Formats: sequence, C-alpha cells, structure tokens
Amino acid sequence: LNNTSFSAAVTVATNLTVGGTGSFTGNVGIGIAPQGSRKLSIQNTNADNEIEFYGTDFTNIYSRTNSGMTVEVIGNGFAKLATTGGNLTISSAGVGTFSAVPVVGTRSAGDNTTRAASTAFVTTAVATGVGAYLPLAGGRMTGTAKIEFNNASQYIHANSTNDLTIA
Repeated sequence: LNNTSFSAAVTVATNLTVGGTGSFTGNVGIGIAPQGSRKLSIQNTNADNEIEFYGTDFTNIYSRTNSGMTVEVIGNGFAKLATTGGNLTISSAGVGTFSAVPVVGTRSAGDNTTRAASTAFVTTAVATGVGAYLPLAGGRMTGTAKIEFNNASQYIHANSTNDLTIA
C-alpha cells in the first residue's frame, strides 16, 4: 500500500506492508485491540516483541508536548536504557543501577545543591576545608571564636588566647 490513510476499522490477517507514507486515524492495536485511550497498543506474548530501528543514522524518540514524556513499566518489571557502553536499569522500586561507572561534572566550590558530587569536588572540599569544619581529630580554631548552641545565650566563647567562657 502506498500513501494510504485509514479512518475506519481495518483488520489485516496477514502481513501489512506500507511503502511511502501510511497514516491511521484513531487508536491502533498490533496483535491486540487498542487498549483504553492508548494511541498504539502492541501485544507482548513473549520476549521477542520489540520495536527496533535499523540503519546507521541517529535515532530519536520525541515527545512533542509541553508537559514531558513518561517511559513506564506497569507491574513488577524494570526499565532499562541500554547502550554499547553500559546500561541504566531502574527497578520497580525506583532504584537506578549503572552497569558502568557514571560520570558527573565537577561542581564549583561551595555548591550545596542536590546535584551529584564528583570525587574531585568532595576531595577538594575536604582538603580546603570548605564550610570551615574542624577535622574529627586535632585541628585548631584561631582568633576569638564563639561556638553557639540553640541560641545566642548558650555558647562557649574564647575572649582571648588564654580565656575560655562557658555561658
């Protein structure tokens, strides 16, 4: 069939080959009747049901919406994004597992966002004392220092190099 448009129910008992442009109006089922409001339903009776793209060019899957795109596994299965370099598998509990070491960018010093931190960022932060924390063993606070607790009236204060006040 070349440049054919279907707007009514069509059942094909054998193979259907569309050369050129083919379009369907309404919901389409492959191996199964269309399910609910799904635009495309494909029956999966075994692990051989796949959508595969052939060729040497880059393949894109687009969501032309202003609200986003969901790739969802309904049930207890998992979702896997696979490449020749490694996989990202997301379990039904929402836990992501990488088959290779993930690479993250090195954030700028002092970044306290919820973004992933690289080992380079953490190593630099610990070595340079970002956040002005004392080490667990040793360390020295210099100058007049004040350690506050719950409020400004509860503190340990060093007025000079020899005095210590606990208030």
